[in-house]
Amino acid sequence: GQLLIYLFVFVVGTLILLARIWKKIPSKAEEVSPYTREFWIFLGTATLCLMAFQVILPTSIPVWNRLVEFFGGSSNVAPPADQVAFYSNIQLYLAIFLAVLSGTGQFFWWNKIKPDELRAKLTGPVLISLGISAIFFLSWGMTKWQYILLLTASVYSVVSNAFIFRSLLKSNIRLSGGAVAHIGIAMMLIGILFSSGYSTIISMNYTGYVWNSDFPDEVNQNNLLLFQNEPRQMGPYSMIYHGMRKLTKEAGFVDVNQLSPSALPNQMIVKRNLENGLIQGDTVTLFNQENSYFEVDYSSEDGQAFTLYPRVQMNDEMDMIVYSPDIQRKWHSDIYTHVRTFPDPAVGPDWSDWDSTMVGQGEQFFVGDYVATFLDIEPISELDGRPLPEGDIALKARVEVQGEMKNYMAEPIFIIQNLQVGRVLDELSDLAAQITIMSIDPVNKKFLFGTRTTQKDWIIMEAVQKPFINVLWIGTLLLVFGLSIAISRRYREFQMMRDKAME
Repeated sequence: GQLLIYLFVFVVGTLILLARIWKKIPSKAEEVSPYTREFWIFLGTATLCLMAFQVILPTSIPVWNRLVEFFGGSSNVAPPADQVAFYSNIQLYLAIFLAVLSGTGQFFWWNKIKPDELRAKLTGPVLISLGISAIFFLSWGMTKWQYILLLTASVYSVVSNAFIFRSLLKSNIRLSGGAVAHIGIAMMLIGILFSSGYSTIISMNYTGYVWNSDFPDEVNQNNLLLFQNEPRQMGPYSMIYHGMRKLTKEAGFVDVNQLSPSALPNQMIVKRNLENGLIQGDTVTLFNQENSYFEVDYSSEDGQAFTLYPRVQMNDEMDMIVYSPDIQRKWHSDIYTHVRTFPDPAVGPDWSDWDSTMVGQGEQFFVGDYVATFLDIEPISELDGRPLPEGDIALKARVEVQGEMKNYMAEPIFIIQNLQVGRVLDELSDLAAQITIMSIDPVNKKFLFGTRTTQKDWIIMEAVQKPFINVLWIGTLLLVFGLSIAISRRYREFQMMRDKAME
């Protein structure tokens, strides 16, 4: 429904405007010559329309099916199975034609040009374009003739419009809007060609395992499974996943396992003292409570190191999950990282049975695969910020656990209240472990610690390196800039004509 309303507004608006100015649209009785600018603008407009309709008609197949059903019919037409082949390959040929048109049409003004004059003007741009394109062919090892044609046509459009822009600098810079916009379009085509046609999957699954039989083959082949705090080599990079984060206004990204809900949906309470300065009981404000981020560190042998936070937006009301990549930007390429899947937060972890170990102060024991040291124990007078009732006893143990990246401090609590025993376990989410004090041997001054583990947090993610995608963004900016120049010139001309008519 929203799509139909959107299209309806544009179609109706266009028809109303067209009806109002129909009689004012100029027309010529004679056929337009191919050596005029009108002819080339017509070809460019027709090409853009073909590109638009080739996309909008198949993508609207579900809408057409619903419309047929609405009027009592039956339609089960399916969208294209191989969308890349159906859309991209056809758009590629139209893009080649569009690049040639945008490079050649600028040499025509609003009158007929002679063929000899046209050949003389095009010779320089064509030769320079062939030379530049040949350098790209050799350096990138291009073999697909479609890519070769698109690159050559796009480079030709940039060079030819650069010739036009240079000539306008000497005469009237206000007329350069079209040349600048066409350079932008050609650069966008070059950026699309390299960032899509020569993108590299650096998260290839080299383990031989199938992550999930329900996943398409492409997902199982092009994505990598990362367990929390366990390094994994991925192409030229070593990667470490550190866990899910929430973005707070007070301290940036904070481990979601160190936060607990509060009365307000956009605020959370800190569970324990953190290294970033937050202390237990602090309240932090979330930028968006629906957004969760996954901290992934990258490092390479040549000294590159950066951290990305791909985002997942979980909307419970709409029962929808939206995945958004995080990007490491470089001058020659960008790395797009996004999470494909992760453990369902609604499904709790499957904990193992409790293991117990009797240890004394200063002794070591195992918590799963990690070495832990029982440092000391101290009495406490408060629990969760509230004083203990008179006669109650609470002891807090300090246990240091050696993790892969750093040491962690667990602080389980043992409570004696009304001659009954209570326990408050402590969970080390990074290590997927829990520790509790099961009992105390006061004679031998030893403590029976209970430990249990579960599967570590994990994500399945994809990382794609897209070369020269900045050329696409620069081209987009140039397109907007050139359009602004043209609009400004047209508005100035309108003002001059209006003022002259008022005289």
